[in-house]
Amino acid sequence: MEKMHWKSKLFIVIGVALIALILYLVYAHKSMVNDLKDQLVQTENDAWIRNNVDGYDKLFEPDCTLHIIAQPDLHGVEALKQSVKAFHTAVAIIYFHIDDIFTADDKIVERYTWQGKLNKNGNLVNISGCVIYKMKSNKITEAWNYEDTYTYFQSLGM
Repeated sequence: MEKMHWKSKLFIVIGVALIALILYLVYAHKSMVNDLKDQLVQTENDAWIRNNVDGYDKLFEPDCTLHIIAQPDLHGVEALKQSVKAFHTAVAIIYFHIDDIFTADDKIVERYTWQGKLNKNGNLVNISGCVIYKMKSNKITEAWNYEDTYTYFQSLGM
């Protein structure tokens, strides 16, 4: 049996080291995404149930963009916070629940349900929606919110 040449041994060691590095980076990315997902659940509950939007500063990039169906885009975390506060002046949230939340690559997808009483006319409304969050460097940079606006506008008498 021939002895293995030192170059072959070096090649094997480098290969094993690269595989270990790749596995570490994949695990680190999954861990970062899961941490962000947990923060998102807490922040959304704080914002929609307790009207506390302070957590958005930690979660979103200051210059993030939010695309909300049937509304103009929001630019920046301050615009998001103002939008949530304005929403709370129009609707008394009775119930908010994240029904599903999962991650894929640099995205977090959240499906939610909320129920509220409209301050304008006292009507009760049940709404479901979905948000797709895009992340970069452990912060949300962009989001797309798709919500049942038809039911919402109907409850307003529109």
